[in-house]
Amino acid sequence: MTYAMKLAAPFLLATLASAQVAQAGSATGIMNVSVNVHSSCTVSAVALNFGSITPGSATDAQGSIGAACTTGTTYKITIDGRQLFG
Repeated sequence: MTYAMKLAAPFLLATLASAQVAQAGSATGIMNVSVNVHSSCTVSAVALNFGSITPGSATDAQGSIGAACTTGTTYKITIDGRQLFG
């Protein structure tokens, strides 16, 4: 071991021995936040099943259509120009 290393070793050991461990703390306060929620809707529908039909005759079927939108969002659901919801 060189002379410089002999002098540095005790200094390094003393430094490591006196090192303090950081500890987590907590704090309370007020933090201002803001958010912009964009309007959006999810539309769902159940498939229509007309079953067996006779060509040229009127056949009815029932199904459902729904919408779930963010609060305050206006919407309109139309089929063939006829408004169903909204």
